[in-house]
Amino acid sequence: MLVQLSDADMQSLPLMGELSAQPHGTLVLWEVFDRLVADGTSLERALGSSFDLARDHLSLVFHRFLNPALGTSPVKISINRNPLRAVDPFLSKHRATQVLPTEHFMIERERVDVRPFLLPHISKLSAADLELAGGEEGLRHNQGFYVYRNHRLISWGSWFRLVRHEELTKLARVQVDISNRIDHLWQLDIKKSKAYPPESLREGLKQIIDRITEGSRRVFTYRGRRSPDPIIRAWERTVDRSGVAYKINRGHPLIAAIDNTASPEQSPLLEELLRVLEETLPFDAVYADMASERRPQIDVSDGDRDDDLLTLAENILASLGPNTADGQRFLAALSKTEPFSRVPHVAQTITDRFKS
Repeated sequence: MLVQLSDADMQSLPLMGELSAQPHGTLVLWEVFDRLVADGTSLERALGSSFDLARDHLSLVFHRFLNPALGTSPVKISINRNPLRAVDPFLSKHRATQVLPTEHFMIERERVDVRPFLLPHISKLSAADLELAGGEEGLRHNQGFYVYRNHRLISWGSWFRLVRHEELTKLARVQVDISNRIDHLWQLDIKKSKAYPPESLREGLKQIIDRITEGSRRVFTYRGRRSPDPIIRAWERTVDRSGVAYKINRGHPLIAAIDNTASPEQSPLLEELLRVLEETLPFDAVYADMASERRPQIDVSDGDRDDDLLTLAENILASLGPNTADGQRFLAALSKTEPFSRVPHVAQTITDRFKS
């Protein structure tokens, strides 16, 4: 029922004075929150939780209005006078995000722009980055297409049944821009909150999915390594027809140094130790931890670790012989040898010390 209020009735409404001071605007007044506290929750707690959900939702749905492209003015949205901050689901400003070329499709003389993104690997995301990307549990759930109708996000986190959600594709997200002139083709509901692509577009989207999800898999399986890999790594990954194998690099200088100092009786034990480590690598536990976004607790930048690496380099050189060909090769490749390659300043200190 539509009720027309008198001037006196309107002036008695909360915040009406603030609205009257504006050149234009709308006041939405909600009262009697009986359903909000139906389960016995306190009104204050229920309202706080609802405001948090509303803030997160609006920050994502209208993020392109809150932080628009250069040359346009941003829209300001506040809740309880607290301005909203845009939530960019693509982390497009992150230096490690891969932005793929935009592709264009024509449907009934209307253009559909499709722009794929590959998010950085979890190890390159700060806590703030991870929160923007959907939280620790949100990467896998939020992969897929992000459909915008006139820059407003109306549908996200779905591959439209063109491909399954997978752990290795959780870094793939695709921005799709449509106009309001093809609403009927996208099966939009009356709230403009859900969309489904027309059949004429599905094949083109499927091809884009195949390319970008393969890129997401490579981020996990190769972590951006070039071929040939310039880093002397402690572990080697090999692929053949029977599957994937992870082996400890027998050519790593530390392994060579231990082998040099081992007695004839100890060398077979060293080889057996390496094989046991390879055969008992807890693949399932590692996969489960990475799937839940748990970060490996590795900090090679700690000051105490610097001293440990200096001592390690001294021991390796002492074993290989500082003036031998092996010792000189180790020193020359130090900055490209794990774990020294992860702390360039320590590698440089070691190199300078032993070359002087």
